Amino acid sequence: MPLWLQISCCGQLLWAYNEAHLNFLESYVQSRLRERLPDDSLGWHNGSLASRLLRWIKLTQHREKVLQKIQQLKHKL
Repeated sequence: MPLWLQISCCGQLLWAYNEAHLNFLESYVQSRLRERLPDDSLGWHNGSLASRLLRWIKLTQHREKVLQKIQQLKHKL
């Protein structure tokens, strides 16, 4: 089954599983400072959700468009 929360954005497909996922994406994209801190036991690792986001979502030039599309997806809920 295709995801209900998906929309074309910046030539890519923006999707989310649920409202919590949308809220996370919105918070991350809105953030002007994205600090990455090492885990006390693991050190630097690539296991966080933010580290797995696609590059185009993280780009400053796409910030406003991605936020607009997130709002459109939120209206579907």
